Amino acid sequence: MLAINPEKQLRLREEICEILPSPWSPLTTENSKNMPYLRACFKESLRIMPITPGNMRTTVKDLVLSGYQIPAGSNVLMGVMALANTDKYFPKSRQFLPERWLKNDESAGLKARNAFVYAPFGTGPRTCIGKRIAEMEIETLLVRLIRNYHISWSGKEELKYESNIITKPCGEIKFKFEPIR
Repeated sequence: MLAINPEKQLRLREEICEILPSPWSPLTTENSKNMPYLRACFKESLRIMPITPGNMRTTVKDLVLSGYQIPAGSNVLMGVMALANTDKYFPKSRQFLPERWLKNDESAGLKARNAFVYAPFGTGPRTCIGKRIAEMEIETLLVRLIRNYHISWSGKEELKYESNIITKPCGEIKFKFEPIR
């Protein structure tokens, strides 16, 4: 998402360079807390293109869900990708807008929304056990890449994805990395 939104990439780089002035500055838990735009970009990317298109649960008892009778033992899929890319829950849902995750008047309504609308790692007691490690690894990679490279999309077409158990790119992946001097 940042490769096709250079103004967002620049804003993120400015935030990172303020906290990590040199390419060798250490990234710590403490200084990463001072990068709200990094976290916003990460969340917005997962909102638009989550790791998995949905979360499945098996009902343990008969229940009524949105007026439908669901017998015990049924698999119920919550379409995370569909919910997170709906204007009802996220205005301008097709746009990459990390700002929607920052604490300001415009994004205040996000907290009041249904907790299940944004769930890229699942929710509740069955949340992905590796969630925090995955978040830290991805944030670390993102910081180092954006801090040290200008990244652009050099493909002829928009990158396409396919979703099965996980969401993955299909076709050629053509990013251009230019070192920042």
